[in-house]
Amino acid sequence: MTPVSMSSEKTKVYIVDDHPLFRRGVRDVIELEPRFQVVGEAGDGEVALQEIKKLKPSVALVDLQMPRLGGLQLVRSLRDLNPSIAVIVLTMQNEESMFNAAMDAGAQEYILKENAVEDVVLGLKTVAGGGIYLSPSIAGYLLERTRRASSSRSMRFHSKNRSQSAVSEPTRLSVPFEAMSSALNTNSAGMPFCGCL
Repeated sequence: MTPVSMSSEKTKVYIVDDHPLFRRGVRDVIELEPRFQVVGEAGDGEVALQEIKKLKPSVALVDLQMPRLGGLQLVRSLRDLNPSIAVIVLTMQNEESMFNAAMDAGAQEYILKENAVEDVVLGLKTVAGGGIYLSPSIAGYLLERTRRASSSRSMRFHSKNRSQSAVSEPTRLSVPFEAMSSALNTNSAGMPFCGCL
């Protein structure tokens, strides 16, 4: 994954959540870090999408449950709008199905609200450096997702080369970064996973 910013300028962050008090708390935590600047916030996905088009933040913190335009659709829209924007899902939903849906939509990180105070700044720092951060309690979902992606790649590889297996040595498929990147919809040339596994 490409680092969000390599300059000395502050990393611009936009917060999307339908609870004003929660947004305020997250903003306060982020603004304790001098390298980050919260440039805006919204309580629904439609307003957020329009403002993000204008403000062009480097990172968007997105809740999944919001009025008008839901979090998953917003993530997809942001990826279509600007593939370089880092989208961090910040949610109460700890189900593996929701994690996978967010990753499929194009999110880079998945942080649970129960860990927000500890994890938001860590997540911002990690994604700004080109890494990936997940709340520790759901990190196992990434391992399972990566395992499935690797297994799928291996099956396709062996299927493609089965006609050659009788006359040549089998080729090993060992692509941890590619498998991880496939699992997260990121570039395989990016940085390794950085999180709590």
